[in-house]
Amino acid sequence: MRQWYHRLAHLFAPDPDSHSTVAIDETKPKVEETEVYVWAAIDVDTFDIIHIEDSPGRSDLDALLFIKQVLKRCRGDPVVLVDRGPWYNWALDDLELCESRRKTWGNGLSSNPGSAC
Repeated sequence: MRQWYHRLAHLFAPDPDSHSTVAIDETKPKVEETEVYVWAAIDVDTFDIIHIEDSPGRSDLDALLFIKQVLKRCRGDPVVLVDRGPWYNWALDDLELCESRRKTWGNGLSSNPGSAC
């Protein structure tokens, strides 16, 4: 997965653009008997891919580093939507993303305001 990403990285590194709302999620596929985490960020309005990255783990630090990369690809301060994974809490607070929202995906979509900044 990592080799594939690096060969095509130029496709996933667009110039910064305006994105008003960004959704971030991660998944855990198995690649040759090894589980990896693939993080993705998309523009909610246009469905454009903003950033994709893989990591060996899913920690608070992994979430922080990924969100920082996403924000580098955004002009302005987008609203960041994430699921309720606890690994996002510290990252959103540390980056002072006051307009962030934690959502539960699926039929029972609900939202919680982010940190109180």
